[in-house]
Amino acid sequence: MDVRGWLIFIRDWLLVLLVGTGMAGVAAFAISNVLPKTYEAESLLLVGQSLTAPNPDYTQLLASQIIAQTYAEVATTRPSLERVVEALGLDTSPEALTVDVRAPANDTLLIITAQSTDPAEASAIANALAAELLAGVDDDAIPNVTVEDLTLLAEGIANTTAEISDLLAEGTLTASEQARYAQLQDQRETLRTEHANVLTQLTSAANRLTVVEPAVAPLEPVSPRVVVNTIIGAFIGLIITALATYAFDATERRSPAALERASSPMATPRLRSR
Repeated sequence: MDVRGWLIFIRDWLLVLLVGTGMAGVAAFAISNVLPKTYEAESLLLVGQSLTAPNPDYTQLLASQIIAQTYAEVATTRPSLERVVEALGLDTSPEALTVDVRAPANDTLLIITAQSTDPAEASAIANALAAELLAGVDDDAIPNVTVEDLTLLAEGIANTTAEISDLLAEGTLTASEQARYAQLQDQRETLRTEHANVLTQLTSAANRLTVVEPAVAPLEPVSPRVVVNTIIGAFIGLIITALATYAFDATERRSPAALERASSPMATPRLRSR
């Protein structure tokens, strides 16, 4: 069928095509609203010290990435899910939980996703699984220091160095000033040693887990997607209606009655006599 034939076909059957498309769209809309809604919540965790360490190196980042993959595997094991079900008091089995834990490649993030028909339950599952992973980390292996500790030590070193410079600027030191000078030097060395130890502890905790963003109850369901389903249903309805109508139209055109009308003298234009 050429373009002109298609235009004629659409013109003749436009109403049928519109009705079929509309009915399919309405049906898809109605079914989507009847289906149970599924909500999805997401919790984001950081593995290692890539954000808080003052001087993270490649080795530590690589170790954290590998550990993140391990955490992702451990999180979805049956014992971990059983403890989540027990902690939340859910009336379901661990296998029935819809959870996904993934560690993006070349990243130190851990993404925990949970789905449920109840938005509050979805967020509770994601947060409970994050808490389960945090509980599994050996606290003794994690240093009890922070970046603030490192900053305070750096400030102490700077202040001590400034005081030493002030003493030396006075020229010849008295006995008491010499004693103070020796005391400040010892104090600075002690601060430098502590600073180095804290720096080492901060950069060595590759297995530390930190909750970057806890899960919150979602406001909108992720499925069913009513608008998308309605559009897809209407499109499928248009295709089916068009195929069915085209087949019916082609059959009608090849029917004996249609062929007889096409071959009758009334269908043949007469030549005007001279």
